[in-house]
Amino acid sequence: MSEHDAVIAICSWLSLAGWIFFWFGPHKMCRRDLYRQELFEARDALFDYCMEREIPHSHPAYGVMRTTLNGLIHNADRTSFWTAILVAICGPKGESVYTERLSKAIDDLPDDEAREFFAACQSRIHFVVAKYMITTSVLGIAFAIVVTQWLVLRRISSMSIHALRVSVRALFVETATHVPYVDELEADAYCSAEVYSQAA
Repeated sequence: MSEHDAVIAICSWLSLAGWIFFWFGPHKMCRRDLYRQELFEARDALFDYCMEREIPHSHPAYGVMRTTLNGLIHNADRTSFWTAILVAICGPKGESVYTERLSKAIDDLPDDEAREFFAACQSRIHFVVAKYMITTSVLGIAFAIVVTQWLVLRRISSMSIHALRVSVRALFVETATHVPYVDELEADAYCSAEVYSQAA
């Protein structure tokens, strides 16, 4: 191996080591802090809306939504694409019970406006979790690239070029709706937060 080749090899390994350090160090910490901040903002918006509309904090819809948010915030350190897969495969199968409980609680709200707000809040939480899973995992990024390409190709085949002009955020929101196991992760967060609050 020539001196030039050795320098290139060393630089390549240093670049790879730097990328790995950045990915698992500063990048992951910044994304986790942003994830928690977005969940705190969603929880604050939920609290403010219920105060403004005089929806009691004892209402099941508020209780389930707030407990889910608390669980997601508490579990932020161990939330990842891989965690979601493991929860879906090995964890308790509580997502159907959780989804049914939340849907029933939202249906029991006093009016359509409140139901729309809580449904939008649920979608917001789903999007925040999906975005975090995508942006902190190589597997998540690969998944997002494949799904985004599929969505773009589907639009190209079924729409005109004018109709294809959508914002990057809108495309990302649609991609996030296809992220697997988010419901299971939210159900796990809800269950763990319930256990934690009972133990406290």
